[in-house]
Amino acid sequence: MNECCEEKTLIENNNHLLSQRNKAFFKWKNEKPHKNAGYVPTLLEHIANIGTHGIFIIPAINCLRELIKRSSNEQKFIAAIVYGGSLFLVVTVSTLFHCAHFWFCQGLVKNILHRCDRAFIYIFILGTYFPWLYAEVLEPYELFEKIRAGLCVMVILGILYQQLYHQKYKALETVFYLITGLMPSIALYGSGLYTDVPELKTGALMYIVGLVFFKSDGLIPCAHAIWHAFSVTGAAIHYWAVLEHLYPEPSEFFSQI
Repeated sequence: MNECCEEKTLIENNNHLLSQRNKAFFKWKNEKPHKNAGYVPTLLEHIANIGTHGIFIIPAINCLRELIKRSSNEQKFIAAIVYGGSLFLVVTVSTLFHCAHFWFCQGLVKNILHRCDRAFIYIFILGTYFPWLYAEVLEPYELFEKIRAGLCVMVILGILYQQLYHQKYKALETVFYLITGLMPSIALYGSGLYTDVPELKTGALMYIVGLVFFKSDGLIPCAHAIWHAFSVTGAAIHYWAVLEHLYPEPSEFFSQI
């Protein structure tokens, strides 16, 4: 009799745990965190966060390889390495961070990767501009040298700020991302260069719209994964523009790579 009761209790407990797990899986979002506390994604959001960048790691490697194949000189080769490498690293580090967040929650590995994830956003901004500022000889040289130097300074300051004030002043952190991303483009358009490349504006618009979701954890289900989707779309549009306007054909020199 006791064995039957124990077996029944065990079955009921298992059914309860299964029910709780299913509810947790299909929960679309958790509550918005207070002040500077980090958002804790639901299981479904964790999977979405990992998948929306993880599936682009291999394509990013192919993008880097294609850029190298199309590099016709040393400048374009260096620009290809910086741009393609930053594209690969930003999606890879992001995927590793979200995996660590899922498995370790608040562990040291998760915190280190979180800092790296945020830093690589700045590095990717630098990498995205690099082909446009370095792959071609631009005139007046002094102007574009100042734009390049200014972008590098903003990226370094952004990374330092992010590391010093990690998870603090989040709204200000987002403003810094926006300024770092937009200031060089404003300078480029002011110079009259690349005004005939509509993909640059379209890609930038994807990033800007995506920022709305970047700041909407706990308000919009899977907000961070949606931000990933917008950022990947923006990156794809910019990559296509780089191929079309700066790397139009494979180079004989690098075609064997």
